[in-house]
Amino acid sequence: MRCALYRRLAGAAGARDQLAHWKIVGENWEQLDQFAPELQTVRPDQVQFVMREYVRNIHYAVVGNRARCRGSCSPAASHQG
Repeated sequence: MRCALYRRLAGAAGARDQLAHWKIVGENWEQLDQFAPELQTVRPDQVQFVMREYVRNIHYAVVGNRARCRGSCSPAASHQG
């Protein structure tokens, strides 16, 4: 995610869009240097908790090599409630 963020900020349009997003959601753009390190501290169990607690009716697709999904790309995994 850090690489995607920095890639998005590399161009003028991407930087403008990101700054506008942060302004709209009330974030401080000056804390960019803290964002990526803090994002890396998020553990998988924290993401799983948020997904179970707050996210409903998500439909998604995985594009790529199924062998590299470590079992999480099976059809049964995508139908769990």
